[in-house]
Parts: sequence; structure tokens; C-alpha cells
Amino acid sequence: MAAAAISQPAGAQPLVWSGEVSLGSDLSERGISLWPGVAVVQALGAVSDAATWSASLAAARPLGSGDGSRGSQLVARGAGYFALSPDWQLQGRLAAYAYPGIGRHQYDRAEATLGIAFRDLVSFEASASRLNEEGSHWYPACDLGLRWPLSARWSLAAGLGFAELPAWPGTHYRYADVGLAWHAGGWRAAVSRLGASGEARHFVGDKAGPRTALSLTRAF
Repeated sequence: MAAAAISQPAGAQPLVWSGEVSLGSDLSERGISLWPGVAVVQALGAVSDAATWSASLAAARPLGSGDGSRGSQLVARGAGYFALSPDWQLQGRLAAYAYPGIGRHQYDRAEATLGIAFRDLVSFEASASRLNEEGSHWYPACDLGLRWPLSARWSLAAGLGFAELPAWPGTHYRYADVGLAWHAGGWRAAVSRLGASGEARHFVGDKAGPRTALSLTRAF
């Protein structure tokens, strides 16, 4: 993300403000599409000290019409970072997800994540989510991510995960994605192939089916 530092009064750490807007053919969470077959616009604003913490607000909304493309997504996140070495970094993150306009808010949830990353190449995260309407049940998930540079502007991106399906306790499934990413200045673009295993498709149908996703992002 391209960022601009804003100087604070003497004795205070400078804050780094950043943001981005993007347009994509799909918005998925752990292999499951929120609005299958519908383009989605997203916006994000973030602030950090560029070293140990960050906070962000994000919003997404489908561009289609009809019952399958209603509502929106709002996400608030706070994260803390700890460098284990020049190559390894720990991250802890708390997030709150809300889905106004999507029936009874049954997908609203809180999520806690702990992750470790090697440079900007490999990452592993373990998460637990709790749906607001379900009380004490937590849904675990594990995610492995890879980004491999192919040139100055191109890279290979892939991910593999395993999770318990929210709203269906005891149902576990796998999901994966692989694709190409490009960047130049404040612009990013990506194409990927993604989907989830049959356990998820049994309950959510085409939302978890194999598909190709395209996205274009402008960061500032």
C-alpha cells in the first residue's frame, strides 16, 4: 500500500495514513463467495505507526441487483506486530465483521487471529471466529499463504486453508487459491482460481464452487 507520513507534534510518533479502492469480480472469505457472480467495489482506510500497530476500516458492496446481491460488508480491524528477527514477524489481530442488509445479521462476527510471516514470502495464520447470534461457539481456521516474485512487477500468489464452516458447527472444509499478481506504483491487479471442498459446497452450493476472480486496486 502506498502511504504518506503525517508529522505529529514534537515527542509524538508520526502516523502513516493509507487507503485503497478496488473493483473485483468476486469477494470471498475462506473460499466462499459473498455475492457469487456479482462484481464488488471495496474501499479501505488505515492508520499505523509503520512498525508496531495498525487500525483499519473497510467496506464492500455488490454492484448487481436482485436477492443474491443485497447488503454490504463492513470490517474494523486492529493489529499489533512484533519482529522476531529481520526476516520473521509475529502479528496479532482483532476484527469485527458486520453485514447490514443481509438477513437478520446472522453472519456478523468477531474474529481473533495470530500469525507468523517470513519476509513477504510465506505466512501462516490461526484464527477463531464467533458469530454474534451463537454465543460461545468459536469457529477455528488455519491459513497458509505464499507469494513468490517472478519479476519486478509480477508474482505468483497462492493460499491453502482449513476451517469450520460458520453457522454449521462440526462441518470442516478445505479451500485454496492460486493466481498471478501485478503491481506498478499505486496500482495492483490480480487473477486467481479459487474454491472450496465438497463439504462446503454441500451447504452453500455455488458460493463455494470453483471460479476465476479478477481484481484491480488503486492504493494511495
